[in-house]
Amino acid sequence: MIHNQSFIDLENYIDLTEFDRLHPEICRGIATAKHLAIDGLHEIPEGTIRPHAQGLKVKPVWDAYKLWNSLPDTDPLKIAGKDLNYNQLTEYLKFAFGAYDLYSIYRILQEGWHPQGMGEFYTYFSKLIDWVITFKTSGIFESLSSSNLLVLEAGGIPWEHADLEYVEADKPDLIHEFIHIKTDIDRPFYIINSETQDKTYMNTRVAYWNERNWHGGEPINRPTYTLRINGRFTEEFRTKIGIKV
Repeated sequence: MIHNQSFIDLENYIDLTEFDRLHPEICRGIATAKHLAIDGLHEIPEGTIRPHAQGLKVKPVWDAYKLWNSLPDTDPLKIAGKDLNYNQLTEYLKFAFGAYDLYSIYRILQEGWHPQGMGEFYTYFSKLIDWVITFKTSGIFESLSSSNLLVLEAGGIPWEHADLEYVEADKPDLIHEFIHIKTDIDRPFYIINSETQDKTYMNTRVAYWNERNWHGGEPINRPTYTLRINGRFTEEFRTKIGIKV
């Protein structure tokens, strides 16, 4: 919870007009920059994802990866998966073991960035990256650390998870700050109250919440994408949205 709220609705503070205008570039970038994406999660920190929380029986790709990795080197399935790159191995595990993970992550902005310094990503998502950078110049973030475009295929499960791996040893009470932007609110997405275990569905396109609380979503029969921008809010923005301590 953040100040007794499951999430902070940011629609009154974030103008999504330009984001919506960038839809054609984003769709083209997703299609043409596939080689830059990271498909699926081969390994996850223990206890941070509940793969069957939505009642769907699937074999997560990280379980299939663990199984494949444990096979003897002489096993035909182990041999056939050797020397594949990350995304090829994800695809291989899906067919070889029935693995499931329909997420692709495009890390369009990372620490140490500068406007023209994102290499190939800037070639495919230049206007989107330029727009993300305005979140710093407009006084929303005092610093930007990263931004990810999260792409989910039709039928993909937004895994129920808690971002516990980001707890910093020297700052155990620090709640990381970010902005989560969706194209629409058709895909049900929820935050779980840590005390009551009740689900609160996020009926907004742009929000912020305590990522240590369990959260997730339900699949729908069309592909979707979400943009997440990570950094540190300015004091002025914290005051605006009512989270200044």
